[in-house]
Amino acid sequence: MKTRLFVLVGLAISFALPIYAQQEDVADPQTSQNIAAIFKALNEAQKNHDPAAYAANFTRDAVFVTPTGPIIGRQAIQKYYTDLYRWWHPIDFGGKLDGNAFHMIGTAGNEARATGEWSDTGPGKNGEPITIKGYWSDIYVREGDDWRIRVTAFNVTPDSVLLINKNFPQQLAATPSSTASPSNQQKDLADPKTTQKFFADTKGFNEAINNNDAAAIAACFTSDAVFVTTGGTVTGRQAIQRWYTDLSSSCTPRTAAAS
Repeated sequence: MKTRLFVLVGLAISFALPIYAQQEDVADPQTSQNIAAIFKALNEAQKNHDPAAYAANFTRDAVFVTPTGPIIGRQAIQKYYTDLYRWWHPIDFGGKLDGNAFHMIGTAGNEARATGEWSDTGPGKNGEPITIKGYWSDIYVREGDDWRIRVTAFNVTPDSVLLINKNFPQQLAATPSSTASPSNQQKDLADPKTTQKFFADTKGFNEAINNNDAAAIAACFTSDAVFVTTGGTVTGRQAIQRWYTDLSSSCTPRTAAAS
């Protein structure tokens, strides 16, 4: 039986606003401050254990990728945290923003990305404090004068997984799996040609994995792609290629599948 894992992502992250000239794609100070306001709002929502306030920081059709699958839509994200707060009561949050910077995507100035670490501390089964942690990656989008999260993905470190299963086995067994918001499931489906191209790319990625070809694997990513692993975030096609090259020296995947 597959264990269901539900974890609250800690986003109480402090950082210094970057110097704009340091990197070409780093957000300017005003944009960085506007996006940073999301972190403050998320932290406040977690402190109050308020699922509605937490979900309000996401777009209506946001995608929230958890270790047990994606959740689609603001309403589904709110339900996820409603279920989570019934048994997990975090009291302290921490983490960091990689490079102390938000990075702009494209040229329109309406999208940005960031990566980092997260941690939550809350009471274990006997009331003792336990800390769980992992890594995250976000994509933000401008909506009018505000910024919201369009896509977020997080993972949990292996030692944290063991800690969660040790302290909350009954709660995990009773928690429903991740679901998409029914209202958003069909409205934005890709056209058949785009879908066919996507599956062709997925097939190529699987073949590269099965052939243990780090260069071919990395070629499936954009030049500035972000790859979230349980050991941290890997940014850029070249870094992803190195990561898979190092991985192949320690283990060789026999088969791969993506759906």
